[in-house]
Amino acid sequence: MFEKFDKFVKNLKEEDKIALFFDPDPDGISAGVLLTKSLKKIRGKGVDLVLFQNHGELEISDVNIGKLVEKEINKVFMVDLAADQYPEKIEKIALFAELCIIDHHKVYQDMNSDKILHIKPQMLGDENPSSYVTAKMVYDLFSRHIDLSDFDWLAAIGIIGDAAWKRWRSFVDKVCEKNGLDKNKVLESKIGHTMRAIASAPEFGFDVIQECFDVVNDAKTMDDIENSSLIRYRKIIGDALYMAVKDYRINAKRLDDLIFYQFECKYSIGSTLSTRVSFKEPDKTVIVIQDAGEEFYRISLRRQDGKVKVNDLVRDALEGLDGANGGGHAPAAGGRVLKKDLEIFKERVLKILGKK
Repeated sequence: MFEKFDKFVKNLKEEDKIALFFDPDPDGISAGVLLTKSLKKIRGKGVDLVLFQNHGELEISDVNIGKLVEKEINKVFMVDLAADQYPEKIEKIALFAELCIIDHHKVYQDMNSDKILHIKPQMLGDENPSSYVTAKMVYDLFSRHIDLSDFDWLAAIGIIGDAAWKRWRSFVDKVCEKNGLDKNKVLESKIGHTMRAIASAPEFGFDVIQECFDVVNDAKTMDDIENSSLIRYRKIIGDALYMAVKDYRINAKRLDDLIFYQFECKYSIGSTLSTRVSFKEPDKTVIVIQDAGEEFYRISLRRQDGKVKVNDLVRDALEGLDGANGGGHAPAAGGRVLKKDLEIFKERVLKILGKK
């Protein structure tokens, strides 16, 4: 697999027209920026087209595939996207472009072929793929070819954003020491604050994702992000999360080790909210259902002790429902369900978990 990656990188040319797809969360954004910076060092420029969809929107849209064709893209990188959940879309792109997919979700289908390089931790012999975050994978893979040490903080942000710091403690400690930060208070340090600034922009709204990517891509240090426009989004989202956590403590519905919480908020904070509350109760399956004023509910699921694989749970509970999709990692997953089908989803969850 490493040899295939090395060959893919060595075949990159300045005249290639390269597109990047990334998942708009701290890990996906950090991975996308690390990849862009790597390409700039390798071929003299970054990517020619940056594309993204809403966090949790798993299927590559025909509109975005059309943009690839319009821009005459011949090579596509995808990072932190479980694109193999919809293999027909990947195969459609492979008709006119080579692809390199770097991702750390569950393997739904091995997409490797003459036109597709598909890399997941499992394919590298890693037994804990959810903690081998994409930003760290991109950092490690491209470090085989170039020196990325000036941007190790981006890999650390991906690690913190996907709650994988226990596995990569020594790496994060070195980043802290290098930047004069307290390694025992990572979340309260500049790394944690910068991660929240990056996370808050997509949570604020789809329209500011490009701004967020550009700010991070232009940044040479974490201070550049701390002094950027992203800080105002962090304040707004921080206030919204504070109110949601307060309401969760009062209105969450509990059934043994299962917790349902439903709330309304125009900001996409359900994923961060579910992560925060689940670390307080790692032995509970937490399901946060958010109404953001759309035709569907956004669903975020967490289970930190590993006794329930929530990526399988959400896929099984949503299977066959119109317009629904879901996936993610064993401890952290998400999805969406039409409002009319919410009760069906909840009933299925109860049945799968043996609560009914």
